[in-house]
Amino acid sequence: MTKHDFLLPLTDILLDMVEQDTESEHALWYSQRACALAHDVLNMATMAGQLLWLIGVAPLRSSACDVIAEVILKLCVDPKKRGQLPPEDPLEGNSFRSLLNWVIKNPTRMSGISFVAEHRDWFSDLVGIRDKLVHLGYDMTVYTNPVAPLFGLMSTGAATLHFLRRPREQFPEGPRVVPLLPFLKRITQGILTLSNQVAETIAQERKHTSLKRNILNGVYIPALRQLLSYEEPSKADMTPEAEKRNEIAAWYLQDARDYLSAIQIGYPDGFWFQFAIHISELYGRPPTYASTPRCPPRRDGEELAQWRLGFTHEEKDHMITLKDAAHVKLDSTEGSMADVEVLQRLRTSPYGPTVAVLVVNTSAPATPFPLDKMFDGLILESDPIKAADAAFMALTSGGPSQAGP
Repeated sequence: MTKHDFLLPLTDILLDMVEQDTESEHALWYSQRACALAHDVLNMATMAGQLLWLIGVAPLRSSACDVIAEVILKLCVDPKKRGQLPPEDPLEGNSFRSLLNWVIKNPTRMSGISFVAEHRDWFSDLVGIRDKLVHLGYDMTVYTNPVAPLFGLMSTGAATLHFLRRPREQFPEGPRVVPLLPFLKRITQGILTLSNQVAETIAQERKHTSLKRNILNGVYIPALRQLLSYEEPSKADMTPEAEKRNEIAAWYLQDARDYLSAIQIGYPDGFWFQFAIHISELYGRPPTYASTPRCPPRRDGEELAQWRLGFTHEEKDHMITLKDAAHVKLDSTEGSMADVEVLQRLRTSPYGPTVAVLVVNTSAPATPFPLDKMFDGLILESDPIKAADAAFMALTSGGPSQAGP
């Protein structure tokens, strides 16, 4: 799988069941639930991408749970025992909330779905927020601070009275603020864990082994992974060095303009994003020039065909050309120069930089770089930090300008 792919086992097994018998009376039901769950997870990834982007530069839906509840009732419960379960709610349908409450009250009556009770805490928190916003007249406020955003709920009436009565003081019974991203991470992990448990139960009941061919794919899938691996920074983490690094990272994110463009340069932890942050730290500031990254016209844009960063150091202009190994041009072709010729033109142009290097990411080369094609100013490296160190040394000290993989 690529970084834009995500295996959701419950969607995978439901679509497997569709393919096994496309004419089955249940095929449409399986397909609808599989796609509904997939769409909700992709929506979560999209919202995570927008939020992570905003945090880098300066509400989850519960319907997925109701889809999972329908699948549990249809495929994880013996048909002979379904009469023991609560009837469908006339307002909520087969909601996850009613199923969860029934399992909690009857822990031994349906052992095959006892895992549902494990999800009480995060689901109760999520539904509690939803009910306050929808039914009880509460508003959600997001608070920003130098570390990470927080959120809190407050009734509209209380908030109005607060600002009328004490405009400069915190309301005595003001909202309890909670770190936002850790909360979203916890909810998302809960939904995915529940979904995976249901998939395992179905597979065991039907003695089914999935080939894992039904994969979620989307441009925001990297944001879903970033959210699931997110760790909230503390005030102790915000050292002067860390604050400077965050300022540099924010510059690159703003220059990229949005999350989807940022992941093309490896945000948040890919090779080129790490390289860019470290080389800027070595120069002590963001670049004075950054070209638009060029990626090959392929589905996922996971390779960098060319990106140029320019810095000024001691009244000299420095230019760094960045490429993944698969896009290095070793020989001239019709209408196209080899990279060694391009580098030489950059160095000698009366309008260009006085110093230039070509940095190549060799972490996943298609073929070994031929030794007879090495040239001055070429830096081959599979570690982004070492690559930045080598480039900085070559550009600023007149030292070695060529590093091996």
